[in-house]
Amino acid sequence: MRAAWSRSTIDEPDFRNSPLFEKLLADADNMEADVEAFNQEYAEFQSRDQDPISQVLRLHLIVEHYLLAYLRTVNPSIGDLSRARLTFAQKLQLADNEETTIQLLDPGIRCLNALRNRLAHSLHFDLSDFDLSPIQSFVAAWHWAAGKPIPRGLGLIEASALLASNWLFAYASMIERHAQGRGPRTPYS
Repeated sequence: MRAAWSRSTIDEPDFRNSPLFEKLLADADNMEADVEAFNQEYAEFQSRDQDPISQVLRLHLIVEHYLLAYLRTVNPSIGDLSRARLTFAQKLQLADNEETTIQLLDPGIRCLNALRNRLAHSLHFDLSDFDLSPIQSFVAAWHWAAGKPIPRGLGLIEASALLASNWLFAYASMIERHAQGRGPRTPYS
C-alpha cells in the first residue's frame, strides 16, 4: 500500500489550487535559498576529512583499546567488559588507583574523553589551548625530557594519546609477565 501522500497527489489540480500550494509557491525563492545554504554547509562538513572530530575520535578509540587491555590484565576475573556496556568514564574509573602511576595519565585521558564528547555533539567545535591544558603539563614534561618540541593543538592530543596508550600497554605487559595472570598484588593478598 502506498503512503497517503504520493506524487500523484501533487499532480492533482486540487493540490495546485490549495492554500498550501500557494504558500509554498510564494516562499519558493526563500526555500531555494535555504536549500543552497544547507548544501553549502553540508558540503563543508563532508569535506572535513582531517578535522578534529575524526582525529579525536580515532585517538579516543585507540586509548580505549589499551585501557581495556589494562583492565583485563589487572583483573583477570573482570569478565567481558563489552557486555557490561560501560562508558569510557566508567572504564577509566575502574583503572583509578592512587597506588599506581596511572594517576599521571588520568587528567590527559579524562581530557581526551571530554573533548571527544564535546566534538561528538557539535560540528562547529574548535579546540583551544584552554581545552587542552589538562594534558599540556604531562606531555610537556616528557617532550622536554626527551629534548623534543612541545606539540600544540591536535599534535598535543596525539602525543598524549600515544603516551597514555604506551603506558597502559607497558603496565599490562609488565603485570602479565610478572603476575602470570593473577592480576596485581594488593596489600590484602
